[in-house]
Amino acid sequence: MGRQRDEQPRRKRNDRRERRRGSRDSGGWRDAKESRFRGSRGSRGSRGSRGSRDSRSRSSDKYDRRFEAPADFDGPIANRSCTDLLFALLMLILWGAMTGLGIYSYNNGDYRAVLYPMDYDGNICGTDFSDKDMTNYSKIVYINNFGGGVCVNECPKVEALVDVRTLLTYNGVFQMDKEKDAILGLDYVDVADYSTAENLKVCDDTNCDTDPTVSWYKLGISMGYGFAYYAVDTVEILGVRCIANPSSLEMLKTQIDTGNDPLDIEAWTITQEFLRNLYGDIFEARYYVLTFGIAAALVIGFLYAQLLRFQPLLGIMIWGSIFCTIGIILGTGGYAYTVAQDWKAADPQVRTDFDIQGTEIFSYCLFGLGSIVLFLTIFLRKQIMLAMACVREASRSIAAMPL
Repeated sequence: MGRQRDEQPRRKRNDRRERRRGSRDSGGWRDAKESRFRGSRGSRGSRGSRGSRDSRSRSSDKYDRRFEAPADFDGPIANRSCTDLLFALLMLILWGAMTGLGIYSYNNGDYRAVLYPMDYDGNICGTDFSDKDMTNYSKIVYINNFGGGVCVNECPKVEALVDVRTLLTYNGVFQMDKEKDAILGLDYVDVADYSTAENLKVCDDTNCDTDPTVSWYKLGISMGYGFAYYAVDTVEILGVRCIANPSSLEMLKTQIDTGNDPLDIEAWTITQEFLRNLYGDIFEARYYVLTFGIAAALVIGFLYAQLLRFQPLLGIMIWGSIFCTIGIILGTGGYAYTVAQDWKAADPQVRTDFDIQGTEIFSYCLFGLGSIVLFLTIFLRKQIMLAMACVREASRSIAAMPL
């Protein structure tokens, strides 16, 4: 009896030790307790230790059996089914529609409709895609602020820069019957035949009077929104578009008399300037766009993703990318603001007030955007660090996976 009373505190201490140490499954601690109780009833020698080993063996066997599949287990897909029939139906409809659209586009479409310009009547210059064959007229000359133009064989060249007595219209070149002061001939540019066009508008001596004192407000020109415009020198952009030479537009301002009213062709100039800069910049930078926008971006993106797997570089790359982005935005804003100030201080002023004001507004927008991104980074720094920790653990798991 005395020996049993002495062993009771010892068993309690062992039980507490087992609780702290834990076990591999919920029944392991009870098995160990029963094993010690059975061992205490016998000798303290080999029978007690053998009972403990048997208990641990049973616990280990029970743990290993967790990874054994039942005999009737058919795999993880035996009882699976579609959980969203409506979405599956919509996806099938989408696939069918996209397939049908692709087949129709292949049989009836023409990629040249995207690459080549369209005239005012819906014809694609330089192609035989429409009802009219425009194969020999691959370039377009814009006539009004709506983007309406006519297809021509070559971009018109005017040595005098401007001929206000000659008009380029929706139906070709126009000069008044009594006109004797025209510099150019009717064949100064080869225009496609629009005599059968659905949207044809024809100039006559009434609506297209070439007198510089009244022509600007006549129906034909209609202050840059009509179906005719003055013959001006043009420059070729992207090989298919003929844009008015800025010098010819400046000279045009001095040759058209509007009485006491100022000649307002800023809308026309802005449209031409925008198109010229847009197409000109894309054309001049086409090799850089292809090199850095596609090839270099693909290589840099791949290397960046690979470097994220290295834990020591993770923080540097994430925070470095964030602050570099903020720096690029603010730096671009500062550069735009500096350029605008230089344009404003130039004597004589080369850039228009519209260009200067637009560049300043653009710089202010970049300053605001950079500040917003900076404050968001400060307020979301903990969330960013949490995301970095998730990426770090994911990289560890990927690195530990066998190839």
